[in-house]
Amino acid sequence: MNNFPPESKCWIYAANRILTKSEIDVIKESGSHFVQNWTSHQKQMHAMIDVIHQLFVVIALDESQADISGCGIDKSVAWIKQIGEELKIDFFNRTQIEMQMEDKSFKIVNKAEIVELLKNNSINPNTFFTNKNINNLGSFKQSFYVKLEETWFYPQITSMAMQV
Repeated sequence: MNNFPPESKCWIYAANRILTKSEIDVIKESGSHFVQNWTSHQKQMHAMIDVIHQLFVVIALDESQADISGCGIDKSVAWIKQIGEELKIDFFNRTQIEMQMEDKSFKIVNKAEIVELLKNNSINPNTFFTNKNINNLGSFKQSFYVKLEETWFYPQITSMAMQV
């Protein structure tokens, strides 16, 4: 993805569990085939797919050669759904949040679990979480890892943690 400009569109899909090496291989092979054939209004898309941290599928699209349309985006979502069904992986769980552990591995949690981790001092406002609410490669490279206190859900979490 280093060869793509920072303004390239970027979509991040988090698996609902850590992926195995064989699953990653299947995703990368299928993803490579998908991007080689990905079109939008009969125009070839210039894109790539990668899997990072055994958890995230990242699709980058350089629109300098061809703009993406709604139907083109729909094709990428359909591919993610299809590979998820094939491997029995949920890439669309909007309640999960990914937390980076001290050893740089990732743990999948939800808001209630984060509240408990805060209450028992297992994490703090400086613990890193992922920010999947980005839309270009530059933001991905700069803002994918954010401290808990910088997340969109931090105000809710602290409010919940204060309740007895």
